[in-house]
Amino acid sequence: MHRTASGDRRQARMRDALELARDARALQKVAAYLLAASQEAQRLQGEADAGQIRVMPLLAYQKEIATYQEHHRPETNRHQ
Repeated sequence: MHRTASGDRRQARMRDALELARDARALQKVAAYLLAASQEAQRLQGEADAGQIRVMPLLAYQKEIATYQEHHRPETNRHQ
């Protein structure tokens, strides 16, 4: 079979649509992570404003942050 201009345009549109869908999925994952980070920042700000922030050593803080990130990662990232 021979190639046609309309067929080439259709394939180009399909490639563009697939790329946009892939980008949209990636942005949804980032948005979910940013939402969780924003909520945690608001919680910490509330604790700071209320004088409830506890002082902890740097290593304990880093461990707590790593645990938080592991539990608040979007579901789609956990099995990659």
